[in-house]
Amino acid sequence: MLFNTMLKLTSKYGDRFVLKMLNTRVLHTSSPHDVEILLSHSRNITKSTPYTFLESWLGTGLLLSSGNKWHKRRKILTPTFHFNILKSFYVVMEEKSRNLVEVLRQTQGRDVDLLPVLSDFTLYTICETAMGTQLDMDKSAASLEYKNNIMKIGNLLLSRLTRIWLHNDLLYKMSPIGKQFTKCLNIVHSFADNVIANRRRQKMTSTDEVDPEGMKKRMAMLDLLLEAQDKEEIDLEGIREEVNTFMFEGHDTTAIALTFCLMLIADHEDVQERIYEECRQLLDKCEGRPGMSDFSHMRYLDAVIKESLRLYPSVPFIGRRIDEDFYIGEKLILYFQLLHIFLFD
Repeated sequence: MLFNTMLKLTSKYGDRFVLKMLNTRVLHTSSPHDVEILLSHSRNITKSTPYTFLESWLGTGLLLSSGNKWHKRRKILTPTFHFNILKSFYVVMEEKSRNLVEVLRQTQGRDVDLLPVLSDFTLYTICETAMGTQLDMDKSAASLEYKNNIMKIGNLLLSRLTRIWLHNDLLYKMSPIGKQFTKCLNIVHSFADNVIANRRRQKMTSTDEVDPEGMKKRMAMLDLLLEAQDKEEIDLEGIREEVNTFMFEGHDTTAIALTFCLMLIADHEDVQERIYEECRQLLDKCEGRPGMSDFSHMRYLDAVIKESLRLYPSVPFIGRRIDEDFYIGEKLILYFQLLHIFLFD
C-alpha cells in the first residue's frame, strides 16, 4: 500500500515533491541529480525520523551516528574490511553457502518461501564473521531465543513503521507491539553481552598471536572492536552498538537482496542458462573448488546481481535530517528539513 502510494505521488508530481505527514514536512526525491548531491555531502549525514525507531536496539552505532562519532567509528571499523580479513571470512561464507545449497536441495519439487531460509543463512554467516559465534551449531536455549527474537524485532519494527500513530514514542511503549518489542530487545541485548564477555575471556586466555591483518588466526569483527577497547577508542556500550548494527545490516538486508535476485533469475530462464554456463566454465578451470579471487571472473553474474539491486533495493528509501543549509539546484534545503530518497522503481 505504501509502495503504491509513493508510486502514484511520483507519477503525479514528478521526481521531487513535499509530503506533509501530521506536523512534519518531508521532501521526497527520486532524481539522480538530487541523490548525488545529498549523498556526497560530507556533513548532512544525520538520519531522518524513522531511523530513530532503531535506536533502542542499535544505539548510535555506525548506521545511526553522525558528526565526529560517525567518523571515529568508521575509522575503527575500516580495518574490518581489509582484503586479507575479508579473505579469511570467505571460508565461513563457503561453508554456509554449501549448507544453504543442501537446504534448498531438500525443497525441490515444491513451493517454498525463500526469505526465512535465506534469513537463517545470512544470520548464521554474519554471526560467525562478526561475533565469532556459530549460531547454527549452538543448540542452546539462549542461542535459539536470540535467533527467534532477532527475526521478531524486524517484523515489529515494520509494523511500527506502517502504523503512523505508533510513531509517537509514548503510544508505542504503551502498545502491545511496543511491549513485545521491549521483551525481544532484552533477550537480544543479553545474548550479545554474553558473546562479548565470552570473547573477551577467550582473548585474555589465548596465547595465539594475531598479526594486524588477521592472517595467523581468523578474526571476527568483534576481535577488532575489543582491540579498540584496549586502546580506549571505544567502550563496552559502543562495542554492543556496532555488533548489533552489523548483525541487523548484515543479515536482514542481505536476505532481502538475495530473495529478490533469486526471484528474478527464476523468472528469466535465459539468464539462468548464461549464469550456469559461466559457473560451469569457472568450475572446470579451478577443478570444482573456486577461491575468492576466481569469482571476479564471473562478470555476467556480477551484472545480474547489480541489476537486481537496482530494480529491487533492500530498503525502500534513504532518509536524512538536514543539519546544514544547502542547495539542490536552485532549491534551498533548510536546516532540520527531512529529505527522503525513494529508491524503488
